[in-house]
Amino acid sequence: MMSAAAEDEVVQAPPQPPSPLPDEPFFAPAIVDGIDPLPPLKDPVSDLFSALSTRMSDAVRSVRLPSSRLPPLPSLLLFGDSLTELGAFSAGPAGPGWVALLRDSYAGVADVFARGFSGYNSRAALHILPRVVSTLPATAPLRAALIFFGANDACVDGRPQCVPLDDYIANLRTLVDFLRAIRRTNPVVPVLIAPPPVQQDRDDPEPERLAARTREYANACVKLAKELECPVVDVHAEILKRVREEGGELVDEQSALGKYLCDGLHLSKEGNAVVHEAVVDTLCRELPEMSPEKLSRPFPPWRELDFEDLTQSLGHSSLV
Repeated sequence: MMSAAAEDEVVQAPPQPPSPLPDEPFFAPAIVDGIDPLPPLKDPVSDLFSALSTRMSDAVRSVRLPSSRLPPLPSLLLFGDSLTELGAFSAGPAGPGWVALLRDSYAGVADVFARGFSGYNSRAALHILPRVVSTLPATAPLRAALIFFGANDACVDGRPQCVPLDDYIANLRTLVDFLRAIRRTNPVVPVLIAPPPVQQDRDDPEPERLAARTREYANACVKLAKELECPVVDVHAEILKRVREEGGELVDEQSALGKYLCDGLHLSKEGNAVVHEAVVDTLCRELPEMSPEKLSRPFPPWRELDFEDLTQSLGHSSLV
């Protein structure tokens, strides 16, 4: 018979440590179909995550990627006042605008970014051009930037939008210098567009715009472009040329301009067509590589696709 002291010792004895776990390997299940189960692991925690990472990396690498990367489409920037903003309209009494027509000419072969700001002049353009350029996709190779200011600069003295002629010339020069300094894959070619003629209101004793004054600004724009050796679209001369061809040398230009201007300042449907044609002609002549006919589409037309084997026609895709 055990004594009371002995019984206390048995009751108060410390618990024995648990038996060690059997030294058996840990097997992880298969991760995805087609991938073998993970090998035996002796460290179930750290080794599991390491093995999972390895398997997932192998799975990602096994995805078929396109055989070649498509080059991004070249792009054009159209930067101007309301003549550019309204030119983007594809419908309406004055539509399609010259910007909409230009986008149609370059559909599928180049991106056309239009940034038109109604009422702005060349002085305001200096404040916003860096930010305008910064919003363009960095991967889009900007080939040319068309600057279309002057219609508001040429307002008569005392008007808030008026910019003196010498300042207008200096502002255009600064815009051109900025664009030429942009560091991209290809150099950016600035293209100046001279403001169109205006139809002066003969019944207004103090008109906001004068035909002769607008002509001075247009001529200054063309002269500066020649000095800077950059392309120029002389919209002013081109519209007046059409007027004279249609009405003869004795034509009343101011009256005839109603065909090309919808309100004496902004372009009509016919005026937009003249600007579009002049811009395309200038780009094809000065930047032949940007001729719409010479630019290639990134994918073949649908009639050339083999719909039974699209991989042969279009290459591999990670989605298929």
